[in-house]
Formats: sequence, structure tokens, C-alpha cells
Amino acid sequence: MRLSICLALILSACRFGGIGVAHADTTWAGPCVRMTVSATNIATFSDRGRQHYRISFKNQCESVRVVYWCAEPASRASGVTAECVQAATPAIAAPHYVVVRTREFQSIYPQGTRIRFVDCADSAFPTSDFRCSAGGQRPR
Repeated sequence: MRLSICLALILSACRFGGIGVAHADTTWAGPCVRMTVSATNIATFSDRGRQHYRISFKNQCESVRVVYWCAEPASRASGVTAECVQAATPAIAAPHYVVVRTREFQSIYPQGTRIRFVDCADSAFPTSDFRCSAGGQRPR
């Protein structure tokens, strides 16, 4: 049952783009954008349990892609505020980023943080519920 739900979500996302979730040291490939997440431990005593994350996006298609991503800590008690927030009413996700060829981000998160993203065609824009919406114009 759970597998069929995941498969249905992935297939519906392929209409406009792709969704992905990755843990540290993994790669996820959507229809056009490949996301690689790598994490290294931080050596200081005060940052024990936290890792330096490098999140890289590589566009493998000829067309420009629009990506929205967020970090979802394994434990909500971690005090990290950069969590994935899904609005009750899906809205345009912010911030979203254009990926022509490659784009990389670096940040510090607790161990076990998941990185979620959605990959949309340039004619669409990502929404807060990790879908791609083809209607209207994307805000600048």
C-alpha cells in the first residue's frame, strides 16, 4: 500500500517535474535534475551531532529547471527552524531557484536531516506541497 502511494506521487509529479527526498551521502535523480547530498561531521565540541551539508543540483536536460528544496530534521526537538513547511493551501514555494546547469548550497543541520525537493519545468513553478503548478506567472 505504501509503495503504491509513493509510486502514484512520483508518477503524478512526472507530469511537470520530479520530487525527491534524500538523506546524507545520497543521490536522487528526477526527470531532469539530479540532487546529491553529502554530509560531514563537524569537529567542534559545541556542534556535536550536527553536520555540514552540501546539497548539489545538476540539470541533465536541455531546458532550464526550477527547484524548491528544504531541510527536514529527523527530530523536531532539535531547534532547527529550517523545516519543510506545507501550507494548508498550496502556494508558490519560496525561495525557489533556477538551475540552468548546476547549483550548490551548504548549510549545517543535525544528523539525520532529510533534504526534500521538487524539480519543475521552467514553464511551471514549485508549490509548498512539493508539486509543480503550470498556471499563472511565476513571481519575480
